Amino acid sequence: MKKFALHFTILMSFVNTVHSQEWFTSFEVAKRFATVKNKMLFVIWEDSLNDVYPIAVNNDKGKEVFLDLSENNEIDTLIWEHFIPVLLSESEYEKFYKKAKQHEPILSYINKLNNESIKIMDINGHILNTKNVYKEYDNLSAIVEKYALNSSFLKQDLLNYSKQPSFTTAFNLGMQYLDYAIVMKKAIRPEVVNLGTIYLKRAKQFIATNKLEKEQNYIQLLELTTIKTDLVLDKVRKANRALKKIDEVSVADLNQSVYNFLKYTIFKSLNDDKNAALCIDKVTASDLKKADFILKNNN
Repeated sequence: MKKFALHFTILMSFVNTVHSQEWFTSFEVAKRFATVKNKMLFVIWEDSLNDVYPIAVNNDKGKEVFLDLSENNEIDTLIWEHFIPVLLSESEYEKFYKKAKQHEPILSYINKLNNESIKIMDINGHILNTKNVYKEYDNLSAIVEKYALNSSFLKQDLLNYSKQPSFTTAFNLGMQYLDYAIVMKKAIRPEVVNLGTIYLKRAKQFIATNKLEKEQNYIQLLELTTIKTDLVLDKVRKANRALKKIDEVSVADLNQSVYNFLKYTIFKSLNDDKNAALCIDKVTASDLKKADFILKNNN
């Protein structure tokens, strides 16, 4: 606690002495401040602002107005209100590229990392806004509306993984992202799920590289989590087919709660109230709330 308080004091003194338009140039310092403020990081390659950087902002009539991000003070104010801005040095590229390669990303993720566009990252340096945007410029108003997330729900698990990457911390953070996606608007839900999947893939890699006790149970748990991902993304029939392939007798004690949650939510999604009623007593109160959110959002 004392160490955290010291970091907070240093960060606040740093921010108070810097002009409001200046961005962080240290990712490590920025991510600590983002943790304190429960905000995502607004990241651009440093060299991108050496020249004119056109960016759109919606005016009060919803019409796009183009400004220069490298010079406009009003844009900085808007960014600081919703994110923690970072200018990422080109010397950091190799580190972020290696991090991206760890979770075998799709091409769009690597393209997002490589290009000059705005990257919204969590404190571990993983990109949220990987969806293809078929424009040659970013719209700041749209970015704020869609990606200005309050990360307080994820805070402890983000910190745990940041301090000590392991199967447990990676899995817990991935699951938190999935649970966070459940209450998100449909437009951003797939990207939040994708960010969570990054950590679930890391968890799988930890199983492969570390001799964990009850390894098969953890592999099964990740398999069930993949089915949960389909449910969150409203792929109910795909989730149902996958769950049917799992013999209920083979489900480990460790995984019973997840399995029962999936059964109940799939039955409810398919309007099979009779079978849902047979397993409702095995579902925890918190999982029932998650199921209700999934049903409400998918409908």
